[in-house]
Amino acid sequence: MEENGFRIVQNADTGDKILEEIYASTAGKIENVDGEEIRVIRIPDGVEVIGPHVIKDVRRRFSLDNNPEDEEKIIVIIPKSVKKIERFAFAAQTKIKQVFFEDNSKLSEICHGSFCDCSSLELIEIPQCTEKIEMDVFRGCSSLKKISLYGLTNVGTQSFEGCDNLEEINFYGEVDFDNYEASPDDNVFYTQTREKIHFKPITEITRKFLDSCRIEQIKTITLPKGVTSIGKKAFNSCDELTNITIPESVISIEDYAFRLCTNLTNVTIPESVTSIGNGAFEFCESLINVTIPEGVTSIGKNAFKFCAELTNITIPESVISIEDYAFCSCTNLTNVTIPEGVTSIGRGAFGDCHELKNITIPGNVTSIENEVFYRCRNLINVTIPEGVTSIGNEAFYRCSNLINVTIPEGVTSIGNEAFEYCDSLTNVTMPESVMNIGKGAFGHCIKLVNVTIPEGVISISDLVFCGCRELRNITISGNVTSIGCRAFGHCIKLPTITIPESVTSIGNGAFEGCESLTNVTMPENIKYIGNGVFDGCENLTNLVKSKPAITTQEISQLDKQSQLTTTEIENGEPKSNENTQENHDDHDDLN
Repeated sequence: MEENGFRIVQNADTGDKILEEIYASTAGKIENVDGEEIRVIRIPDGVEVIGPHVIKDVRRRFSLDNNPEDEEKIIVIIPKSVKKIERFAFAAQTKIKQVFFEDNSKLSEICHGSFCDCSSLELIEIPQCTEKIEMDVFRGCSSLKKISLYGLTNVGTQSFEGCDNLEEINFYGEVDFDNYEASPDDNVFYTQTREKIHFKPITEITRKFLDSCRIEQIKTITLPKGVTSIGKKAFNSCDELTNITIPESVISIEDYAFRLCTNLTNVTIPESVTSIGNGAFEFCESLINVTIPEGVTSIGKNAFKFCAELTNITIPESVISIEDYAFCSCTNLTNVTIPEGVTSIGRGAFGDCHELKNITIPGNVTSIENEVFYRCRNLINVTIPEGVTSIGNEAFYRCSNLINVTIPEGVTSIGNEAFEYCDSLTNVTMPESVMNIGKGAFGHCIKLVNVTIPEGVISISDLVFCGCRELRNITISGNVTSIGCRAFGHCIKLPTITIPESVTSIGNGAFEGCESLTNVTMPENIKYIGNGVFDGCENLTNLVKSKPAITTQEISQLDKQSQLTTTEIENGEPKSNENTQENHDDHDDLN
């Protein structure tokens, strides 16, 4: 039966009315839609199935595309009676601009390639009752900007491949991808057997699903209720994404879920979330506001690393661990509140937070890890709790505005370069519990004036106070046995030094460049002296040594200054000798 440009037949077995062909010359009429002349094709009421190749068959007689220069666009209106759209029904019809379904639609299935390569298709609202979309349905719909999916139970392979301008995806209902099995090179909806995929109720949003939607182009995403997990790399590198709505059902945000979403500005993480994975928001360069809810117990490695526009962060009371580099390079972060429940703050967690000014480390933290406040150059105050036992390497490296540090009793170790280049540090108090001060720990603290080495320290490490140009007083405990290479090098204001009797070894250049040094007291039991210990000590005139320590000739290895006078203590009486300037081999054993 042909009726007003439509050929409709009835299936003898099922009784369904099937639309077999559309004759465009009579099926549609030109209407003015928003000021534009558009051909509107209204499929007749009562049609239950739109047959296979319905447009393709018509093209034998009259094609909607028979005139390539014709700019006419088409709107197709599908009645509520349609239950199924057969394979390739509207395929390759490049003039179809919009497809509408009447309210209360009965459509349950859209078959293989029904709208594939409709390159002008901009809008289609899939009815909420639709359960199944077969493979390739919207493949090549390069003008499609928005799609809404409601509780689908079957979605075919490559359903959205080539939808290059898709900007918005809305998921409604519950979806899951547990039955999806693909090789690493397969895109979403593409299984090894090239069969359709069955969906359980959705609980996880995965990258495998989103890749076929050309997810990198998406700007707005609303996730459905029922989703409990946002999977690994789900939205990774979606650099056009500006808004994401996360439902209350989500429990976990997995590793790298929103990494490199460079235009994402605001994220509200719902109260249901308990964990934020590694790199979850790393390189979200435009993120200015994020709310972390109560219930989150862990903030993963690199979770907010390089969120350069993030200014404030409140960490909830439920958090017990902040992992390595969690907020590293948040260069505009000015305020952070760390709750008392936190027991560990990982390596580099706040490194390169250049605008961070104040930080209080909770009392339950026992270790300040390496680089944790590395180059926080505006950090003024830091409170280290009593429970801390170690301060890691470069923990406060180049915190150039840090003025005072009190290291609490109980700390046993201060790591390499822990406070190096803290240019404003004038005072540091070290407890007697400290047993190890690492290499360069206070190097180039150019305003540090006074230092007392705790009794527990037995070795002064290399470079430990090197470049402390204002250092004037140093008290070395009687338990120290060695002074490392350049340990006090270029302490240009240091006038005098007493090396305790316990010291047996002095490293290369230990006091080199100490321009103000005039008096040095050497110990009796010195066994090893490195090269150039006093090189550049232009004002050193008196060196007191106890017999049977080094000889006058051996003093020449310490420094080549001709004005140096050595005072030798023998039987409690001093006697003077001029430096003989004799040369000796490097690194002599002075037993």
